[in-house]
Amino acid sequence: MSGWKINNSSCHFLWVLCVTSVLCAGCAKREPAAGPAQILRLSQRNEPATLDPQLATLPDEYFPARALFEGLTTPAPDGGAPR
Repeated sequence: MSGWKINNSSCHFLWVLCVTSVLCAGCAKREPAAGPAQILRLSQRNEPATLDPQLATLPDEYFPARALFEGLTTPAPDGGAPR
């Protein structure tokens, strides 16, 4: 068989190429992980049965629902319908 002959210099070249590609892949820019600013922590006495504001019947259910939906609408500056 007149196959491929791998000499010592080509082995070194392949080794350097592999190491370089691994190092370059490790230096890729990554997005920062989500921080604790995206966590809503509430101190509750009881676990709410639902977070759906239409189904909430107890004060323990209103408070987390109100905190979750706060800021989704803002009052119009001219006193009209909320945005």
